[in-house]
Amino acid sequence: VVKISRTHLDILHALIKAKEFGQYIGLTSFAEPTHGIEIFEELLSIKIRQIVFNTTQELIDGISKAVDDGINCVVGGGVCRKIATDLGGNGIVVLPSKEVIFQALREARAIASVRRRE
Repeated sequence: VVKISRTHLDILHALIKAKEFGQYIGLTSFAEPTHGIEIFEELLSIKIRQIVFNTTQELIDGISKAVDDGINCVVGGGVCRKIATDLGGNGIVVLPSKEVIFQALREARAIASVRRRE
């Protein structure tokens, strides 16, 4: 398994799309908060609420509370968007850049090569 990481630039692109729904945006993060969001808030004139989760239930609960509290849009993965829309909110998926995808493919090839040699 190779993780496809999201970069701050990928998050910025998603936040720009999310801003179309309003100024109060939820940003999901697995296990630990995303650092540097105050820069996004300043650049885009928005308020970001971080939704940090470790389990699916924590994610559902966090998004549900955020939607109830008036979040205009939730930014995260595809599951986050589905949860938000199921709850009557809006969601935008953070899409990885081509460079990130190519890096993950290079890493996967390297891992497969090592496994074959073993």
